[in-house]
Amino acid sequence: ICVRRQRPVAGKKQYPPWEEDMAVACSVQNMHLKATTLKVGAYWSSWYPEYRASRELVSFLGLDPEQGDRCLGIFILGDVAAEKMVSSRATRLPTEEIATTRE
Repeated sequence: ICVRRQRPVAGKKQYPPWEEDMAVACSVQNMHLKATTLKVGAYWSSWYPEYRASRELVSFLGLDPEQGDRCLGIFILGDVAAEKMVSSRATRLPTEEIATTRE
């Protein structure tokens, strides 16, 4: 999972770094939701900053840290045993118990 900073273009507004980070996070959330619908296990691992920033990985991914590019982590996909899918489901309260409407 990487963020590649928008490159400056004369006369064009540049997005702030936090907005680009959030766009990447939204994309990862969408991948996670899609994986869930396909019953595929998914996990965003952002551990090991020394690995994410290593010269080898940065070069492999074609990132330019001087431009603000960086690796935010790794998205892991895999099969999940059916019994794990059932036992790990979160329980949620009904919407009417946690939200109110205003007129």
